[in-house]
Order: sequence, then C-alpha cells, then structure tokens
Amino acid sequence: MSPPVVESMRLGLSPQEAAEDAVRRIALRAPAYVGAVVAVDRCGRRGAAAFGWNFTYAFQDAASQGVQVEHVTEERTTEVFHYEGLNGGEVRLPKPSSLARLREAGHAAVYRAAGGSRELVGLWLFVVSTLFGTGMSLCAKLLAKRGIPIFEVVLFRSLTLLLFTVPVLVRQGVNPFGNERRWLYVLRGALGFGSVTTLYFAVTLLTMADANVLAFLAPLWAALLSPVLLSEWPSSGLVVALPVSIGGVLLVAQPPWLFGLREEHVSLLGIAVGLTQSLFSALAKMAVRALNSQTESMAAIIFSMGAVSTVLSSAAVTLADQWTLPRTAPVVALLVANGLFGYGNQVTQTAALQRAKAAPAIAMSYLSVIWGLLAGRARLPRRPQFALAPRRRHHLRVQLRRRLLGAPGEEPPARARARARARRQRPRDARGPGTAAGGQ
Repeated sequence: MSPPVVESMRLGLSPQEAAEDAVRRIALRAPAYVGAVVAVDRCGRRGAAAFGWNFTYAFQDAASQGVQVEHVTEERTTEVFHYEGLNGGEVRLPKPSSLARLREAGHAAVYRAAGGSRELVGLWLFVVSTLFGTGMSLCAKLLAKRGIPIFEVVLFRSLTLLLFTVPVLVRQGVNPFGNERRWLYVLRGALGFGSVTTLYFAVTLLTMADANVLAFLAPLWAALLSPVLLSEWPSSGLVVALPVSIGGVLLVAQPPWLFGLREEHVSLLGIAVGLTQSLFSALAKMAVRALNSQTESMAAIIFSMGAVSTVLSSAAVTLADQWTLPRTAPVVALLVANGLFGYGNQVTQTAALQRAKAAPAIAMSYLSVIWGLLAGRARLPRRPQFALAPRRRHHLRVQLRRRLLGAPGEEPPARARARARARRQRPRDARGPGTAAGGQ
C-alpha cells in the first residue's frame, strides 16, 4: 500500500485523492518544472514545508517515494500532467500565464538562494518590505511638503491596494468578509489604519527622532504578545537582540528628551500617541500572522487592509474637509509611487509573515533606520544644481549685458576694444602729434 500523503491527513482525503490534489496544486504553482511533489508522512516537517515553496526538499521527497510527474502535452488553453506512483493518473489544468510562470520561477530562485529555509525566506521578505516602507514614507513626506493632506495620501494608497487585489479575488471567487473569520479581516484593516494615523499624529506632536524611537518599540510589543496571542515564543537570541537593537536606535536617533541635546518641552500626549502607534503596528502584523496560519488568501488579507482603510480615510477626509485635487505631474507621480510602494510593502510583509514567526520578522524593521538615513542623503536639493534662483539669474543677465553692450550711455565694450586695437596697430608716424609726444 502506498504511504499516506501528509495532505490527506489534513484534508481528510484518501491517499489517492490526496495525491491527485497535491499534483494539481503543485502543477498550478510551478507548471514550468518537469516534476511535482507529493509530501508523505515519512518526510515529517520537511514534507509539510514542501507545500510552502520548499522546492529543494520537495523534489527529494518526491523522488524518494517514486512519485514523478511528467508534462505530457500542451494544448491551446490547457496543459496535461501525467504522474506515476500512487496508482498514477492524469490531471488537466488551465494553462498559466507568462507572468505566473515568471513569478513561480522567482519563488524557486529565492528558495534556492536561502538554502531551502522557509524561515530565512520570510525574514528576507520582511527586509524587502522595509525598503518598500521607506519609499512609501519618503513619498508621503514629499507629498506633505506639497500640501497634500496625510489622509488623502492614505486614501490613494488604499485605492491602489483595491485596484490590485479585487481582480484576483474575483478570479478566485473569494469573499474575505463572507466567512466566519471576517472579524479578523476587519480588525486587521482597522489596526493598519490606526497605525498609519497615529504615526502621523505622533510626528506632529513630537520631533522626528522621538517619534521614530517610539515606533521602533513594535518588535518589543510583538515579542511580549506573541506567546499570548499566537502561541509563538521568541528565541533566546531574539530576546538578547531586541534590547541591543533598541539601544542602537536610541544612539542613531538621539531623542532630545533622553540625550538632553536642547531644552525642549516634551508632549506627554505625543509620547502616549507614539506608544499607541507602536502597539497598533505590532498588533496589525500579528493579525496578518494569525490569518496566514489558517492558509487564508494573500489577496484577501491585503484587500481587507485596503477596504477598511479606504472607508476610514474617506470618512476622515470628509469630516476634516481636507481634500486637495492633484493638479501637477510631480504630485500625481508621487501619489502613484506611494501606492505602488504601499502595495509592495503589503505583499512582501504578508508573504514574510506566512513563512516566519511574528517576533523575529517584525524585528527586521530596525533596518528601516539604515534605509531612512540613506534616503535622507540621497534626497535631491530643493532646486536642481543647474537651476538658478530668479535674483541670481537677473544679476547674471545684467553683468552679461554690461560686458557685451556696456552701461546705458556708454560705448559698447566690444567696440571700444576694437578701436584701441586698431590704434595700436597704426604706424607711429600716422598717429597724431599728441599721441607721438605722449610716446616719447
């Protein structure tokens, strides 16, 4: 008798049905590969990880069980996969798009680079999400300088999330608010919106250094709350690394209230808002981790954030009467870039929390300190170096006019120089008597 498939124990299927289901799902995920994976109980944890894009171990497990899938034919709209082992069979699947093939090849390349470690891939994805987050913050800061309200920026970013996720949910036939876990989707969206909103108010009430230090308490909240809410205990290395990381952030940011760099009144309300923001940020990411633990659709998780944030930011813009129609190309470009950065941040962050525990993944957010410093150094000056202020341009114009045409009422300098040169070139006897006497 063929060994039972791990997936059959979770889905309640027979080994044969589970084998067909595994082939179908893996062929959908990686149709470009000649071969697929059926994880069996003897593979243990490695076999279960095979369904999380761990191709390195997956093909080894498939070969050890004699399960081999061959891409037989490719028709106009379907592909036929014939597999041997576990009684064999045939699976017909819709042909994937070129974009899907490229995406899956990228997934496989990432896992190969990480040595097949699911946890390490998750941490690297969170590092990428911090890059997207820094780009999003930089766009928001530039938009604020151009007079765009923060709630309007949040609204455009939320609409971008909906633009990318709604077509995916329609194609999958998934309604994230139509199951028993809808409350967790709503909670995730509300916490995400609260995190962005409180960050804005913290920056307005505190200095940037103080607000950043308080925001980086989110990993500490995650380490404290993960055992209670997610039953995920942080490792001993993380427990040691968190205080060291917080100390490093303090040395980089040097908040005035701690270092005493200048006498300044610190808003207690601002500190309270900053602490609340770090708590919201940690809880939002833990909600994503809780949803991922139940194999929820990534598009559904991102859609919940976009939908709830769209409703709340629209209400905030309406109540505050803060709406500025973007009229210039730079503002429109920054709004589009902010939305794309926000979508990239949500995708990589959600994918990271699918693979890594919440506490170590959120601890990767300390890298945003480095990205923020680099972004600050790379910012363009207010005016390009080749552009001149109006007063400077006027001064240069006047100087150029005087050199070419002379001052008003005077002979142009070019004509005077030509006359002097001609006078020097004339013979001595041709000069006037005054000139000859002067030359003796």
